[in-house]
Amino acid sequence: MNNPMEEAAAHTETGWQDELGALNEFVRSNPEIRITPQSMRIPKPCREEFYARVDAVVEKLAGALAQKRLEEASEIAGRIVEVRNRICERSNLKQYRLPASIENLVENPVKAVSGPLFELVLDSVQNGRSGEEIEDRAQQLLFPFLKDLQRCAYEAWAYLTVIDAWKPIRFYGIVTTDFAKLTVAETDEAIVGYQFSSPDKRLPETVFETEDGKTVAVKTETGLELDYYGEKVSREKGYSSGGNTVNELAHRVLLAYRFPSPQEVTLIADAEKRFVKPTDLTCTFLLPSEMENEYLFSSFVRHIRTVRSLRPVQVLSFDENGAFPEEWAADPRIPGWERTAVGNDPEPLRRIAEKAFVIRKQEV
Repeated sequence: MNNPMEEAAAHTETGWQDELGALNEFVRSNPEIRITPQSMRIPKPCREEFYARVDAVVEKLAGALAQKRLEEASEIAGRIVEVRNRICERSNLKQYRLPASIENLVENPVKAVSGPLFELVLDSVQNGRSGEEIEDRAQQLLFPFLKDLQRCAYEAWAYLTVIDAWKPIRFYGIVTTDFAKLTVAETDEAIVGYQFSSPDKRLPETVFETEDGKTVAVKTETGLELDYYGEKVSREKGYSSGGNTVNELAHRVLLAYRFPSPQEVTLIADAEKRFVKPTDLTCTFLLPSEMENEYLFSSFVRHIRTVRSLRPVQVLSFDENGAFPEEWAADPRIPGWERTAVGNDPEPLRRIAEKAFVIRKQEV
């Protein structure tokens, strides 16, 4: 992975400063625009051009500071489009909707990564910040967001590739009013992280039938939400989204469940009854720091104990960097796991998908 600070220091593009100068000149040449450190008034006739010029500064600044990471994010976005189109073309889906930040990345990579800089540019116009001040603050805002966005986009590609490997042909959504009865109906839209909200009950986000007649339900759950599976939420224990994590930009875990048919899909967790249905396959993408840091690794262990996967948990990494602490990795109390360095190759993910249907001894 690239060092963002080195990227920023090495950049030579100054187009963003030219755009900022043009923005300031536009403000000066339109006296009806009133901007002070305390307020901003942009009359309607000037509004469209003013904000277009702000956007131009923002996008040039983002491109100047993070050119390499932007290229990587754009490449991931292209692979997401490819696998998602393949899923939709084979099935009854019209859309497989991802969190908004990732959808924005797919739609317009430059605009998506530059979002955090919008307020910064407005602030610079109001307060006359220097170019150096703007760049320093932009780095502080941009790189943490870029890191999260790039990681989550990579996860989305990896999990969609696993789903695509099962060759889904017909998708279903789950409707319920009281969670006592689930109604499953064909749908043309799957939404990552979606379910009817509940403080203690969890549902798959989508169900599908495969080309060879199997039924699979999946939930792309945020890591933090797994802390509430099988355990009632309380104010002391923190905040839960109620199972509906649509549009959250967060580390997610792919949970996959096999069912006899779509109509036989059940709850996957009920904290009130302390019930958690074991997964047939669990995939999680981890960064080197999440393997090597004892606290973060303990979170991983807690989560895989919670989901009680029937098969070894599939730990995905981009490359071979990073390793679990030796004393933990050899601990027999930790559920089984297998690590795969995926890179940009979909083939290891297709092999992982096959594991969901490997017959276990208990099933013979």
